[in-house]
Amino acid sequence: MHLRIEQHALDRRLECLIGRSAPGPVIFDLSVDLTTPQLSTWMSSLQVVIRDLDAESGLTAHPLAAASVQDMLLTGLLLAQPHTYSAVLHDHDQPRLARRALARAVEYYEQHLTESMTIGDVAQHVGVSVRSLQRAFQEDLGASPSRYLESLRLARVREDLLAPNGPDTGSVTDIAYRWGFVHLSRFAAAYRRRYGETPSATRLRANHH
Repeated sequence: MHLRIEQHALDRRLECLIGRSAPGPVIFDLSVDLTTPQLSTWMSSLQVVIRDLDAESGLTAHPLAAASVQDMLLTGLLLAQPHTYSAVLHDHDQPRLARRALARAVEYYEQHLTESMTIGDVAQHVGVSVRSLQRAFQEDLGASPSRYLESLRLARVREDLLAPNGPDTGSVTDIAYRWGFVHLSRFAAAYRRRYGETPSATRLRANHH
């Protein structure tokens, strides 16, 4: 069996995982031990993919499935086989660096609440991997990055709903959109979970004071 992996595809997958550009190509150790648990699992996954490719209408015949399988195999290889970026990929950062990255991520969220962003965008901005940033948020703040961002946005929405209903305030929908909520039903459900009332009830109560 001969497996060919394009260098650019591997480098692009690494950059996605670590959240930033890599200064050079991935260079693997020449020695490959397929008896290690991780490489053994990766090899088993590869064999499953090969059997699917041999089928007339396997799952990998669909472009979306093929892309996901490719990402899985590349990620598995990068995690299982030692290479020049293994230390970065496995988050061998000092705790102090993780705390500094978390502080920068929080600051970035607060400054870009009205903008569309992904966890990958934030991780790239602060210079750590997505996995490292997710763990830092969970361990230090007790929430995932997406939940933390949602919490910040909900707080801003509530401030606007409780403000005097002037001409520039806007409707509940206007306020939700202003602070980055695109799906109104999800926004309303999240708001009610946090504050125990609907956004409209908050607005109504504020107008009666």
